[in-house]
Amino acid sequence: MLEWGFAAVAGLVAGYGLARLTGRGPAGAAPAAATVARLRQLESIFEALLVGVAAVDAAGHPIVVNRAARGLLGRNRELLAGPQVKRVLAVGSAEYAVELTAGHQTLLGDFLPIRGDDGEPAGVVAVFRDRRQVQHLAEQLTGYKQLNEALRARTHEFRNQLQVIAGLLNLGAYERLQAYVADLAATQAEMLGSLLTRLPDVTLVGLLLGKASRAAELGVQFHVSPRCRLSGPVVNSHALVTVLGNLLENALEEAAAQPPHRRMVDLLVIERRGHVLMRVQDRGRGVPPGQAEQIFTPTYTTKAGNRGMGLHLARRAAEACGGAVRCRLRAGGGTVFLAVLGSAYTPDPTAAGDRTAAGMNGPEGVQLV
Repeated sequence: MLEWGFAAVAGLVAGYGLARLTGRGPAGAAPAAATVARLRQLESIFEALLVGVAAVDAAGHPIVVNRAARGLLGRNRELLAGPQVKRVLAVGSAEYAVELTAGHQTLLGDFLPIRGDDGEPAGVVAVFRDRRQVQHLAEQLTGYKQLNEALRARTHEFRNQLQVIAGLLNLGAYERLQAYVADLAATQAEMLGSLLTRLPDVTLVGLLLGKASRAAELGVQFHVSPRCRLSGPVVNSHALVTVLGNLLENALEEAAAQPPHRRMVDLLVIERRGHVLMRVQDRGRGVPPGQAEQIFTPTYTTKAGNRGMGLHLARRAAEACGGAVRCRLRAGGGTVFLAVLGSAYTPDPTAAGDRTAAGMNGPEGVQLV
């Protein structure tokens, strides 16, 4: 959906740029007063856009640069005549999501050709976005996806339970039904109460309950350590969901591909010095030698049809909170993922902290093992 929006902006600018280049209106008419007025209207539209848009002619001279683009580029106007523009003019093919450095910030740029009447490139449209804002939006969408997947798995489990209840009703087994519902209610209340007592964050608990249902679907044992402790809600819940949701999903999928006796995932969530620390362990294949950093790149994956964005987004979300994500081999086989959210948690100032956090590794002396 984002790509469609940027393409629409680029198409609008291309039409405007072509009119400015040729001195004619969209239908090829002479530049009558109506056409001039139309161009001025388009200029006003471009100025109001929050996305940076610019257009240059074949010589690299700016045709239009809107307010957002001027703000993003600053004094780095040479980007409008950079190698991407030259390649688009020479080849006529668009380039997307190109990383560019403008001062102290990183931009993402899309470069599309403006074609003249002969079909040849007559200029270039550039669309610029702040990479941090794009990344933040991607993290939020990924967080919503994780919660949605957790709710989907939970709904599937509830559906199975309702089918059991319906079956017992049809059989007239009312005593068995009463015992089943009572046992189910007690189990759910005990699980929910235990998690909320140790981890008083409803978003986190909701995610864990969903992942527990997801683990059951995959035939994986999901173990939440009794040492898990937080003294209050996590501030940046979307960062927590992005980091932990992706790490758990990665571990569950890896565990599901293993022999039955190795289908296990362990989770530890604790606090130390105002930080949230997480450890996710599986007993899968482990990280290939020399690829402990490569697995966090956007294109890395071992699964067919998967672009491998999960671990990349988990690390970026943690780093945005002043934290980190790393991994190592697990003794006995498998992978250990370690994460810390550096500014996502405001602990109870009266809490002394959990000694079990000692040894873990993150910012400001916080350590992960």
